[in-house]
Amino acid sequence: MTTSFPITGTTDNKYAVGTVINTDGSIAKTDASGKATSSATLDKDSFMKLLVAQLKYQTPDSPADSSQFMAQTAQFSMLEAIQNMAKGQSSLLVAQQSVTATGMLGQRITAAPSNGTTDIVGVVTGVKLGTDGPVLKIGDMEVPLSSVKEVTKP
Repeated sequence: MTTSFPITGTTDNKYAVGTVINTDGSIAKTDASGKATSSATLDKDSFMKLLVAQLKYQTPDSPADSSQFMAQTAQFSMLEAIQNMAKGQSSLLVAQQSVTATGMLGQRITAAPSNGTTDIVGVVTGVKLGTDGPVLKIGDMEVPLSSVKEVTKP
């Protein structure tokens, strides 16, 4: 008797243990550590397609346990909520850094130099919001907020 695998369309399992298979049956790309790359990760739509495929191709003699499906759905919903919470935390961090940098306008700061020589000291005259975080302007120099060591009144 041969076993048919509906996702891959094959009649024998020719994949090694640990092989990551995409929902279309192709072998997923992996990085050096063997983890699936981002193109092979399971998103909400792929998860639902896989769930429907499991229901569609189950054998009538031994149907899948519905409590397992409910548990998988709950786990996926929890994962999605955690990812949304992480995105929210990231947005809050960016906003907090922007507020902190803006609060330093007119203040005297001491910052670590990027080239390793003497500290940069001066009054913050401007703030630039970039992709790497806020950058403080001291005269014609730009100092990342992360390099600030001390803030004092001018």
